[in-house]
Amino acid sequence: MLTKVGSYATFHGGFANVWHGSYDERDVALKELQIYEQDDLKAICRVFYREVLVWKFLRHPNVLPFVGINESISRFCMISPWATNGNITQYLKQDCMCDRTKLLQDAAAGLSYLHTLGIVHGDLKSANILINFRGEACLADFGLATFMHNVNTIAAFASTTGGIRGSVRWMAPERMDPEGAGYVSSQPTKASDIYSFGITMLTLGQVFTGVIPFHNSRNDAAVIAAVLSGKRPSRPPQPQAEEVGLSSSVWALIERCWDQDPRKRPIIASVIEALQISRVLTFEFSEADQVRYTHMLSSVLRCCHLKAR
Repeated sequence: MLTKVGSYATFHGGFANVWHGSYDERDVALKELQIYEQDDLKAICRVFYREVLVWKFLRHPNVLPFVGINESISRFCMISPWATNGNITQYLKQDCMCDRTKLLQDAAAGLSYLHTLGIVHGDLKSANILINFRGEACLADFGLATFMHNVNTIAAFASTTGGIRGSVRWMAPERMDPEGAGYVSSQPTKASDIYSFGITMLTLGQVFTGVIPFHNSRNDAAVIAAVLSGKRPSRPPQPQAEEVGLSSSVWALIERCWDQDPRKRPIIASVIEALQISRVLTFEFSEADQVRYTHMLSSVLRCCHLKAR
């Protein structure tokens, strides 16, 4: 039997509320789409079942599992495991000594899985990276996820849902002004996911700064103006941020990820490799891990040596 736990939603979003629930003696999350009187129910149905169709086929350790849908509580309700540890920002505030770079590696692995399938997440941010009971990061919220090969469907969806959708403070400049960047629409791409991941990597230092990206900008319009002019968040204060993984090499990776030119941003495989190397240089590992990462570093160095010659 499926029931809600408590009288209030634990999270309120622009398009949905998330409730803590119980299903067959398991803690679950109930994502309930918000419906207003003036809303087009057909459009909401498309949004709801579109997310379900993407999410239900995803199987990866770093992607939040899909449990199912239910109409007894709400006409539009999706069910997933309950993330006891909250999202990545909440988790870092609870456990400031955890391996932050490993959490980013987890999230990057989940994003790599999506990109390999030709799926773009479309709304990557700290709130959509949840920490499971094992302390692993999992990607969540696939309401804006799109299949790259189905351009016509994506364009049609964008035109029927009021233009740009997503979180502006994590959004790539070419989505804010597609025409200025030479794009025909504001649809998300793998490159825009990488930009959002770069902004999300600031989570490493967020526990010290306690601020959101572009915290000096009061509203979305100010953020858009700043991003389109090439401005980016400042580096968190040292040495505290570096002590928890936000090293110079990670900062350099962040700057590559949020490059104004989408073509200059790294692919997700390069992001994962850079995070692995950074973690090797920052943390202590078991002997087996040391051997594995030593081989990886040797391969990278050999490759660099050959290119130099």
